Formats: sequence, structure tokens, C-alpha cells
Amino acid sequence: MSLISSTDLSNTLPEARKWRVIALTNNFTKTDLADLGRELLPARYATLDVGAELAWLGWKDGVVPHGLRDMFDDFCDSSELGMRKPEAGIYLLACKRNNIEPSDAVFLDDLGMNLKAAKALGMETIHVPIGGSFGALAELGEKLGMDLTSGFEPDEITPSKL
Repeated sequence: MSLISSTDLSNTLPEARKWRVIALTNNFTKTDLADLGRELLPARYATLDVGAELAWLGWKDGVVPHGLRDMFDDFCDSSELGMRKPEAGIYLLACKRNNIEPSDAVFLDDLGMNLKAAKALGMETIHVPIGGSFGALAELGEKLGMDLTSGFEPDEITPSKL
């Protein structure tokens, strides 16, 4: 999920130009598509094309698609950092990398244990339940003093366009 801070200029939230959007994600350690899973395949699946299977799953670019990182000002990947949420160290490292204090951050996540850890460090938190992106963005907008939901109003067919 994301950690958002007010202490740096960024084009991520163009209206404000003062917020950074930072991904803080728990991820898999092994990301080389050529090797992923091969050592774990039983003999009966020897002909399985792991690359084709991963492409079918949407992982043709690995577990972190190239375009995903570009959506954030910083991408703190647990598999690269050697620690995972809800360990305090990963939150503190994300803050340090972005020159902010935890008290300057708003942390969004779907898991209560991750939110609890962030809150214990002094971060503001927003719970993002599955299907609740619109509500979480509205709450974040209130905290930031800006409208983040215009043009994304849910309709009867699609609960959220985010």
C-alpha cells in the first residue's frame, strides 16, 4: 500500500504539488522469470512453460511490472529491502529514504496489523478494505484538504472505478 508525505514537491498529486506517493509493499523474493518455480516443479509438470503460465497470471514483467513502479515517487519493495510489513524497520526506512518523519505520513493498507504498526510509529492511517478504494480516497482527500474523488464516482454497475 502507500505511504504519503507532505514534505517534498511532486507531480503525483498535481493540485497540491507537495505530496509524495510511496509504495510500501510486501513482495516475493525471487523475481527472475527464467528461474521462478522451475526447481519446485514435480517431474509430471516438466513440460510446463513457466513463462507462459506467469504471463497468463499477469506476471509477464515479473512480480512488479515496470509501469507499476512508475506510478509512485518511491517504491519500497520488501523483497529488495529485506524486511516486511508490519516490521517497524520497513516503515522507518521508507520515511528515511524520503526525508520525512513518521508523523508526516498517511499510511493506507488493507490489513489491520500493518495499520497498527504504522500508527504505533506515529503515522496517520486509513483502512482500505477490499472494494473500499473510493471511500479510502475520500478519507485521504479530507486529510489532505483536497478532492481526490471527482470523476470517479461509483455507479450501479461498477462499485469503484479506481
